[in-house]
Amino acid sequence: MRFFSDVLVFVGGILLTFGTDLVVESAGQNLASVGGLLGMIASLLGTALLITGLLSHYRLSRERANLVQSQLQGAPRH
Repeated sequence: MRFFSDVLVFVGGILLTFGTDLVVESAGQNLASVGGLLGMIASLLGTALLITGLLSHYRLSRERANLVQSQLQGAPRH
């Protein structure tokens, strides 16, 4: 699951960068250009993937922290 989260963050970052660059490059063109629309869609998709990957990492770290605490509570004290 961690590898999948890493892939989501990586692909999301690339799409966000690509989309932003495409929007900036097509800013001076006429309105019939599809570069701005395509860049906006790529940026939105990249942002969604990036946030999904980051939240997945956060959830995994919370589960790991809860697992460690539950193991510590069950351990006998000396």
